[in-house]
Amino acid sequence: YLGLIMDVTNELEARRAETLARAQLEAFIENAPIAVAMFDNAMRHLAYSRCWQHDFCKGRELQGVPIYEVDPMIEPSWRPIYERALAGSVEICPEGLVPKPDGTQMWMRWELRPWHNADGSIGGRDSSVQNHRSLIAAANKELSQTLSSFFHTRLKHSE
Repeated sequence: YLGLIMDVTNELEARRAETLARAQLEAFIENAPIAVAMFDNAMRHLAYSRCWQHDFCKGRELQGVPIYEVDPMIEPSWRPIYERALAGSVEICPEGLVPKPDGTQMWMRWELRPWHNADGSIGGRDSSVQNHRSLIAAANKELSQTLSSFFHTRLKHSE
């Protein structure tokens, strides 16, 4: 009889570490406090946060689904922006009004960045979107309180 014994401890530990790192990255993306998504070169969703899913896709499962299928009414002006990001450009809008698939609009800051494969080639693009809804609501509340205080003071002085 001939026997062969191999120590696979290092290989098993490497696999466990890779599994753990992947789970941590997935949890980080999923729980991000802003809308983030990662797309491949065909614009299919690879990963996305709950905020992305809520804000743009009404909770729909998106893994592998192209953005153009999720929102077939994407503004024609967005396609060249996506294409530039897929070609290596970083695209940033500090603030702007962006249409959503349901016809509503959101005031937001957005950023598109290419991501790279191990060989340096562009593998797709990352998107991050910060919805300014809460900032606008806070500003409106503050403005309302200021105006109310102003008029209340003016009324007191005119009596």
